[in-house]
Amino acid sequence: MRRFFCLVVLLVLHAAGNGATIRVPGDYPTIQGAIDAAVNYDVVLVSPGTYIENLVINSKEITLKSELGALATVVDGGVPVNPDHAAVVEIVTADSTRVEGFTLANGKGVNVSGSHRGGGAFCTASSLVGISDCIIKDNIVTGLGGGVYCSDGVVSFNRCQISGNYAGTDGGGAAIYWYGEAHFHHCMIFENTAVARGGGAYCRFSTLGSFNNCTFHENIAATGGGLMTDFLANLTLINDIFWANAPQQIYVGDDKGASVVNIQYSDVQGGQSGAFVAPNASFTWGAGMIDADPLFYDPNVSDDYHITYLSPCREVGKIIGTQLIDFEGDWGYYGVGWDIGADEFHERLYHYHPVMAGLPALIFVVGTPSAPVTLALGAGIQDPPLTTAYGNFFLQFPLRRFQIGTIPANGILAITPTTPPFWQSGDIKPIQALVGPIGNPSSLLTNLDLLIVQ
Repeated sequence: MRRFFCLVVLLVLHAAGNGATIRVPGDYPTIQGAIDAAVNYDVVLVSPGTYIENLVINSKEITLKSELGALATVVDGGVPVNPDHAAVVEIVTADSTRVEGFTLANGKGVNVSGSHRGGGAFCTASSLVGISDCIIKDNIVTGLGGGVYCSDGVVSFNRCQISGNYAGTDGGGAAIYWYGEAHFHHCMIFENTAVARGGGAYCRFSTLGSFNNCTFHENIAATGGGLMTDFLANLTLINDIFWANAPQQIYVGDDKGASVVNIQYSDVQGGQSGAFVAPNASFTWGAGMIDADPLFYDPNVSDDYHITYLSPCREVGKIIGTQLIDFEGDWGYYGVGWDIGADEFHERLYHYHPVMAGLPALIFVVGTPSAPVTLALGAGIQDPPLTTAYGNFFLQFPLRRFQIGTIPANGILAITPTTPPFWQSGDIKPIQALVGPIGNPSSLLTNLDLLIVQ
């Protein structure tokens, strides 16, 4: 109760703050320079680009945010000045700090007792930290937490992709350790590796946490390929997918103290046999559990974890609270219930990078099968958007409109248009789609998507 009260006070104080906005590179050429200049409640706003830096946020409450999101804004920690502080982002005694919309890549972690921890993000002694809409990938550490490491504090991860990370001991994707508390919401945790325990995530030493609407896929470790707990860890799992992890989907351990895991409304490959439960550990297999191929669109070639219209995970999840925002920002829920996993099946426009002038781009539209699709390219972005009967319209006129086909049975239409050869590197081209016939009140506009020319 005391911890809860302290967290509420911190949240109120943070909300009451009215800080300045510091721009990178407008005000400072480096992100670290802007962080050093910031004081409590300031916002460090970062323009698109790749920044070769290892960031440290120490003893201040700030928001570090990108202008155009993780695909356009990369922090590469692969060339550290100090090898003992080689995480991409290191957060220490920095309550209420926010990190939003970055790719955090190639970090090597912070040296703790002779081994490195937390390649992408290292967080300790900090409460109410929020890491949102980030891609945490390709980080390598010799110790715990290839992607992220959290201890002695409270951290939330919202709509993050944690993939391709490596830990020399435990927690390839994430390690929650030493009285840490972490909550993961609509996160994709895939293709991470740990030499010893917990390929996707490892929780140990009186840790608390939850994984809600997360997808664990093809994570590998010696034990506990998807998720592993030990030593008094206590976790709640709701609306999660555990598929193709090795050797176990879930490992509930009792090393030096029994751990407790409660799971419900989740898809676990092999059912209860997909989880190993140590003799003294507690594992509650709750309501709404399934064992069925989630039918991702294309996980093996393009890491596309959208569920298809025919997925057994669609509309069978547990409704948690009053609002859902999935891994790419889709809000509400489509149909009669929440979906299991990080993706909520919903009208959506997205594409794969890179986009290059004169070459084909790979663009996808998600929607109800048989619906016709109109794709529009705008002259710019309307801010605020125009309210229409179909939803918010983000594009400035004049428009170029294209009839690109109908949604197939799997619910995802893929097209490969060739981009104009006169587009220039750095150009930002806004696109949006209408799913359904023009003039039909049930038709819906998708999100705004930005084609950033490489």
